[in-house]
Amino acid sequence: MAGEAGLVLDASVLIDYVARDKDLLALVSAHVAPIVIPLHVLAEVDGLDEAEAIALGMTVSLPADDQVDEAMDRPRGLSFEDYLCFATARDLGLVCVTNDDALRAHCVANGIASMRGFRPLIRLVEAEVVSPLRSVRVVRAIYVENGFITRAVVVSFVREVWAVRRGAGGTVDPD
Repeated sequence: MAGEAGLVLDASVLIDYVARDKDLLALVSAHVAPIVIPLHVLAEVDGLDEAEAIALGMTVSLPADDQVDEAMDRPRGLSFEDYLCFATARDLGLVCVTNDDALRAHCVANGIASMRGFRPLIRLVEAEVVSPLRSVRVVRAIYVENGFITRAVVVSFVREVWAVRRGAGGTVDPD
């Protein structure tokens, strides 16, 4: 494992992985860090139910009442589900995996570790569990379907993956 106690993936990251290569979630859980998904977040993801999430090695958590209460009175700019990702990461000492700028900023402002959505995939390449070619194909497929992923993000990802492949340890995006 990569050293994290666990990862909380937000809905947008989950949706991208589920739509392109659901098996990567099992690999992340087994080789990078355990994945915890708040039940309310899982409900936002088409193509993945609780039984399948568990079969892929993820833990589905029912948020505590105080987390739900906090999420109801969340800061502006965060969805209810995004706030539950934050609260779960905070309360369980996990890393929040998100591409959402507001959620990421809230995590950083509150001292909660976070990483971008493709970082677990890079960790799988580093661990030699996933080939660079497979990872690039997945990212390209996500890019085609997800208008929020920019060409610059894809180029940065490809550079880092090839740097990992060459043994350079990839330093394009430090998070």
